[in-house]
Amino acid sequence: VEIGEIAEKSGDQEKKENAYQEAKKACERLTKEYPNEYVHWEKLASIYHELTKQFAKARDAYEKAIELNPDDVELYIQLGNLFHYKMKDYTAAELAYRKAIKLDNNCIGAIGGLGQLLRDYLDKSEEAELLFKQIVKFDKNKAHAAWVDLGILYENQNEYIKAEDAYRKAMGFNSLSFKIFRKLGRLLYKHLDRE
Repeated sequence: VEIGEIAEKSGDQEKKENAYQEAKKACERLTKEYPNEYVHWEKLASIYHELTKQFAKARDAYEKAIELNPDDVELYIQLGNLFHYKMKDYTAAELAYRKAIKLDNNCIGAIGGLGQLLRDYLDKSEEAELLFKQIVKFDKNKAHAAWVDLGILYENQNEYIKAEDAYRKAMGFNSLSFKIFRKLGRLLYKHLDRE
């Protein structure tokens, strides 16, 4: 993975591709030499997922890493993200996020991912709202993102005053965020007749 990270900083696409392939081959070799070491499967999954975009292979490698280390919360989050954002398998993503939360009920990555999944694809807005509020309650470092997620949820439900309040609370944590300004500005202009 380090090779891929170095290549990412380079502007040369051919160098990046060569470095990705080199990293992939090294990790594939390590999984053959040390098949019971989950960390090699995790790195290989990450390369397939993020660098070479081989999502089915990434899934298989994450699942092998989980088989070898079933209590690693981060593996379930990565698998959930893969299913959610890349493979569009929302049922599998939900299961992976819920497994991570079962292992660590304060796991912000899994709670946020599950909340977005429930809000955007599984029509479970009430549960999503509770999850986002849970983040706001116990992780001040991630609260701004949870307030944005709540704003989106309220806007989708045509609860524009609540959406405005959520976006303004997000701005209180990150007043320089263009994303928040854009969302709030669009909401005020489009739905609340304010500029």
